[in-house]
Order: sequence, then C-alpha cells, then structure tokens
Amino acid sequence: MALAKTYEYAEWRKRPAGMIPKLPDVRPEEARQIVESALAASAEGAVGLSAPACAQLLDAYGVRSAKTAVTGGIEVIVGVTQDPSFGPLIMFGLGGAHGELLRDVAFRIHPLTDLDAKEMIRSIKGFPLLDGWRGAEPGDLEALQDLLLRVSAMVEDLPEIAEMDFNPIKVLSPGRGCVVVVARVLLRRI
Repeated sequence: MALAKTYEYAEWRKRPAGMIPKLPDVRPEEARQIVESALAASAEGAVGLSAPACAQLLDAYGVRSAKTAVTGGIEVIVGVTQDPSFGPLIMFGLGGAHGELLRDVAFRIHPLTDLDAKEMIRSIKGFPLLDGWRGAEPGDLEALQDLLLRVSAMVEDLPEIAEMDFNPIKVLSPGRGCVVVVARVLLRRI
C-alpha cells in the first residue's frame, strides 16, 4: 500500500506544473470596494455578504449569477474554506441531490493552475455526468474550468474571504457556460 502511494506521488510530481492564467473581465478594485463596504458596515468580526453584494462580487470577476430561474444543466458546487495549516482550500463536486447523496468532492490548495482546475473537474466520480454519460448532453467543461480559476483569483485578491459556497451552479451545455444560482460569501477582517 505504501509503495503504491509512493509511486502515485512520484507520477503526480512528474506532471506539468500548469500556469495561473491572466483572466479577462476581472475588476479587483470594484470587488475590493464591495468587501470593504460590507466589513465597514458591521461591527462583527465576520459578516456575510447580502445576495445583491454577492451578485456584484461575482460580476466583478466575470462569473454569471442567476437573475431568473435557470432550467436544465447539471448541478455542481464550488466552495472555499480556510484551513489553518494550508490556507485557502477550493472545493468542487456534484451539487444538488447527487452531491448530498454521494459526497463526491475534490479539494485543491489555492492558487489553482489551469491544470489543477481541469484535473479537479475530472477527478470526481461523477465526472461522467458532466461529460455526457449515457448519451445525455454534456456540460460546458471549459466554462466550469474558467469558473474555478475565477474563484481562485477572487481568493487571491480578497484574503478577507473566510468561506464561500456556490450551490448550486448550473453547468449548461457546451458554449452556454455556467450560472451560479445561489452564492454565499462570509468575510472576516484580517
């Protein structure tokens, strides 16, 4: 068992490092104002962003949020938590009933590279659902990868993010993107 794990780790170390891409349509100054305004309005050490503020924050990072009901698509979840040893961890998995039942999630240490995001999506057991399992329409995997990279950029620019939970996210068919249906962001003063 230990030898197999050592071999897997050695193979993992041989993979290309990937890169942290420069993302278009990101407005970190606008996001900084949203965070500072929310923290200034509260005497508490931690504050949850309101739904309109969450939508503005997502928009500042080029992430689509639902303005109306979204039909179709495959539900996934993306989240961020702070680990005392490793710092920010980004989580991805199936959302909705599948996610609750299977608890099929992957974690990566921030910051994500393009390869990390791609591997993260493909590492969950439910990946075939996103890839058009049994003739179903596949999801927009490029848009999902882009969303994970934008979440990582948000965490990089805004260290006040203590927790973030986007559940569900609807992954639409290829070329149609992803839409965050419900977003929750918890901020802490640093």
